[in-house]
Amino acid sequence: MKEVFCKHCGCRLVEGDSFCRLCGKRIVEEGAVSGTRKSMFSAGESKKLILIAAAIFVIVFAGIGIRSLLGNGIEGTWTITKIKLDGMSRPEKIEDAVRDLAEKEGQTSEEEIQKAMGMFTDFKMTIYENGTVVMQSSGNSLTGNWVENGKGNYIFKTENGEPANVTVKFGKMTILEDDGTEAVILEKE
Repeated sequence: MKEVFCKHCGCRLVEGDSFCRLCGKRIVEEGAVSGTRKSMFSAGESKKLILIAAAIFVIVFAGIGIRSLLGNGIEGTWTITKIKLDGMSRPEKIEDAVRDLAEKEGQTSEEEIQKAMGMFTDFKMTIYENGTVVMQSSGNSLTGNWVENGKGNYIFKTENGEPANVTVKFGKMTILEDDGTEAVILEKE
């Protein structure tokens, strides 16, 4: 059995890996190098580099929170970073999305644009471990529930709305439209 290494960083790959465990780059057949790896570092230097990489890995996971990275860290307060409004093909930053929509609808009042942006920038969604969701924006509040529907996939349902499919990966929450496209992107506070 031939050993396979990442073409980006030289890390030994395990059969079936889709991403390199060290550098995180996607592995494709052309992205791997088979055979003997030639090292440009001495054995001592290689050990130092591995220790440094391991330390960086631990610091990054501790700083971001391993639960969020693994899709299990849904609990907490989330805010909107991008949103898809009518006529958009993908989510955009709140200000860009609101200004684009206002322009399309012929609304040029800066006061109205700021009010609309405030609805999204003030939005906070707090998710509790007991399955409760509380959404607040501009003094209004809406509650609902969530259940896990597979690793990093959830279903949210508000008291007066249709269920929404949600994914959580790498500290970002994405609320999906019925066709699976991204509608809203949120980040934990």
